[in-house]
Amino acid sequence: MGNSAWSYLSAFMVSALFVSILSLGSCLSPEAKLTSPLEAEEIEMGIKRSGSGTTWHAANMEVKTQFEQAYHTANDIRSVFEAHLETLGAEAMLDFLELRNPRCHGEAHDLGMAISAHSRDIGSALKTCGNRCTNACMHGVVSEVFGSREYDEVTKQMGGFCEEGEMAVLHKPGNCAHGIGHALMILTGHDIAQSLAGCAAFPKPGMDYYCATGVFMEYRGMLRRQETYSEEINRPSLHFPCDTYTQFPAACYRYMLRRIGSELDADSQRLIQECQGLVGRQRPGCFHGLGAMYSRTVAKSPSLLPDLCLWGDSEDQILCIEGVIEKMADFDEEQAMVVCATLKGVNSKICTAGAREKMYRLNKPTMNLYRENLEGIR
Repeated sequence: MGNSAWSYLSAFMVSALFVSILSLGSCLSPEAKLTSPLEAEEIEMGIKRSGSGTTWHAANMEVKTQFEQAYHTANDIRSVFEAHLETLGAEAMLDFLELRNPRCHGEAHDLGMAISAHSRDIGSALKTCGNRCTNACMHGVVSEVFGSREYDEVTKQMGGFCEEGEMAVLHKPGNCAHGIGHALMILTGHDIAQSLAGCAAFPKPGMDYYCATGVFMEYRGMLRRQETYSEEINRPSLHFPCDTYTQFPAACYRYMLRRIGSELDADSQRLIQECQGLVGRQRPGCFHGLGAMYSRTVAKSPSLLPDLCLWGDSEDQILCIEGVIEKMADFDEEQAMVVCATLKGVNSKICTAGAREKMYRLNKPTMNLYRENLEGIR
């Protein structure tokens, strides 16, 4: 890490004692109304809808009715999208998803796959998806493109794919790497170890981390599909897979802390205690998951941010704050800045940098905190 980055983070060492003292007095009061893990909305789900809905409203009523009936009764959503691409069109289906649920992240993965398979042209599919359904449509395109290729072929091509052509025009490289993580999991049959090894093939620092976020998000999606079909879920421990695949703790807890909270029947106070009981980089990684999990709640009630994130040491607070703010700012930078105004000192600077530069930054000074086994600031 360069001298400027070290200077930037070293300020935490100056204020760490003061902030820690404040943290001891910070509690989640009853009036704070931080919702339970089962009620809090996920950060990847976003805030704003990117489509207008006009294409859906203008579509043939009979075709729309047939599509809706199929959508609400199907076990295989992708097959519904594929069956109606010719008659209804991708734009109308994206409108439908966003009108029904402005976040629509899970549903749009399957639609992106269907669009990619139908068009057989990566650039065209990426243009169609844009950033619809909080980028999930694009993630589906990437999963479809790479999910059926040979493993070695994917690891050789993925770096160039994320920095060339239509992908480079429309999306940040880190966002593309997230999609590649999904694809690697599909390609390997949801083998986390092999998928993370594939992520390591990215030559540019930071891309491996964002790839890992796609790996763990796809793992969570697999668990949800198993639940949908009443299949047995075999997780050997409460914190699995975060306690087994420890290279990128924040990437794992970003997607698994909700399930941990559900299994514990935990509120935010209980989850804070759960995070505090971890060691090494697992602890700040857990706090990052906590911040991401409550981001929507904090967006609605900015004063809750200090109560949520001013716990533990400087690393815990950094990752919690960035978990709250970065993706929020992708959809409402102005509101993210309002949220950041509730913090002071270095924490405020961390927050405003995240709000200004948003998700998928490769050059953020705090990136070393997102990995295990790298020297950090204590």
